[in-house]
Amino acid sequence: MRHILAAAIIALASLLLFGCIGDSRPSACSNVAPSKLANCIYINAVSEQNPFYCYSISDSAQRATCLKDAADPSMKKALERSLPEQRESIFNEQQEPEEAPPAPPSKPPAKPSVPCDYANLTQKDSCIKDMATNKSAISNCEQIQAQTIREHCISEIAQKTKSPSSCSALTVETNRNLCNLYSQG
Repeated sequence: MRHILAAAIIALASLLLFGCIGDSRPSACSNVAPSKLANCIYINAVSEQNPFYCYSISDSAQRATCLKDAADPSMKKALERSLPEQRESIFNEQQEPEEAPPAPPSKPPAKPSVPCDYANLTQKDSCIKDMATNKSAISNCEQIQAQTIREHCISEIAQKTKSPSSCSALTVETNRNLCNLYSQG
């Protein structure tokens, strides 16, 4: 009787242990190329607000970013607003190239006017917005890839500088009208 009870407890414990610790990779990422796996896991973890998926990412820096963002509802909203090409390249900068690196350009690339280098585009866009609004430099807002964050950046600077003419850079008419209204005051 003791042996049966002990075997049942061990079976139950292993089921719970391996069921919780086993591969927590989202099923949507099962057929993804290894070079795009971290990206796929990140997108699913943030979209579903499930940080357990992040433990399938082997790179510790990427895993830390994933864990933080998967527990942040604002990151889910930012990911939903991002363009597909932005979502596909969240961790591309950190991954090692599969082929030989391309030849260096003939002249060095222009340095961005805002020093923001983050693991994902949403953090980078937010950094650029913060830097631009602190400097009241609308030209820096043009570097922001996410339209919502870019428009918020322009509007915030126009209001801060009381410059309704800056609102003309906004592409959404409702945002432009509100910007004009608030920047006059």
